[in-house]
Amino acid sequence: MDNFKNADHPRVLLVAMSGIGNLLMQTPLISKLKEENPTTEISVLVAPRGTKDVLKTNKKIKNTFLGNTKPSFKQWLSMVQNIQKEKFDIGIVSYPGQLITSSSILYFGGAHQRIGNVYNYYFLKKSGFFLTAALPEKPVHDVEQNLNLLLPLGIVANAKNYIYDFSLTAEDLATAENFLIESKIAGEKYIGIHPGTNMDLVYKRWPVERWTKLADQLAEIYKAKILIFGGPEENSLKSVIKKNMRHKAYGVSLPLRATAALISKCAFFVSNDSGLMHIAVSQNVQTFGLFGPTDERRTAPWGPLGHVIRAEGTKPSYDVTKLQQIKNQKTADSSMLILNEEFVLNKIETSLTDR
Repeated sequence: MDNFKNADHPRVLLVAMSGIGNLLMQTPLISKLKEENPTTEISVLVAPRGTKDVLKTNKKIKNTFLGNTKPSFKQWLSMVQNIQKEKFDIGIVSYPGQLITSSSILYFGGAHQRIGNVYNYYFLKKSGFFLTAALPEKPVHDVEQNLNLLLPLGIVANAKNYIYDFSLTAEDLATAENFLIESKIAGEKYIGIHPGTNMDLVYKRWPVERWTKLADQLAEIYKAKILIFGGPEENSLKSVIKKNMRHKAYGVSLPLRATAALISKCAFFVSNDSGLMHIAVSQNVQTFGLFGPTDERRTAPWGPLGHVIRAEGTKPSYDVTKLQQIKNQKTADSSMLILNEEFVLNKIETSLTDR
């Protein structure tokens, strides 16, 4: 599109089939599109990973479609046919994404302008196959990486001017408050922790015994109730921490939006590199992310309330081209094992004192 800013109701599809944290890091792109041309009609294609709930109250979005990250041919064809009906002017494959799948959906779905990052696919090296504009990946935060996808539209954005967009409803906040009332801790001070990750990403997890020790120390020092967050698949992890703590802690297994509302009530939040880490900072909560194999330069909690804790002498080892190898790693990465609770506690105390 030659002049996006002056176009009349340009129809844009964002293909965003990664996880919750990834989607939050893509919301500044959505905000900038709408800011540049308020008549833009933005739709988003998401995967069934809870991400649709994040967009539920985003007034910049016209439609949200549900797709599949590893579709069968029948599922792929269904997505293509749904996209064809919408007659999109522009399609954007967000970063990171299922590049060949997403770009093929845009191509066969009829989006006239198709933007994304270059990718490797078997014999196609640094390819932009199916795209009309393929941008090289840069060593920058994912927020900036996504905003750079707007360059082919003539849009330049300063990433520092943008924040995550995840608003809550009165119902979400009421559900969170009811949890506190039923747990008999309403009106207390809360500290949230997330000791888990997606089950495919256990290499990012800090050892459970260290979470237990840290949680006890935080409860004692800050005279706070510890809320242990995580999905139903992390219930056993939460139970182990609760059982071994000296102080009473409270496991949280609420729907995503109510979880975000409860996190918003925390004095601060400590987490592995996960979607809940990004949710915490989206709710204006001081957020401490524990990093080891993943690269905080790309996925740190965004903005002034986000803090990174990394063991001295360690560096990221995550390589997206070796994703399957990483998914098969069933134990914590060595860089997480080096990180001890005294170091983490000191970093938290120092950061909170400096504010």
